[in-house]
Amino acid sequence: MSLSQEDINSSQQLVIDTFLGFRDELTSSFGNVDYVNKKDASLVTELDLRVEQTLKEKLRAEFPTIGFHGE
Repeated sequence: MSLSQEDINSSQQLVIDTFLGFRDELTSSFGNVDYVNKKDASLVTELDLRVEQTLKEKLRAEFPTIGFHGE
């Protein structure tokens, strides 16, 4: 599937806007948040999961034909 440059720009702005919406929570939790280890021994927090889920939902709603792969 091929996205137009307009779709690419719009999806990038959606990601930026989503992170800006989480900005206060992200900055206030930095260094002060509980985490668990994933199977690969990397860390993940509840906030990580919420941000990822929010991005997935917003991208899917706006661009239903593109895929999404979280980290």
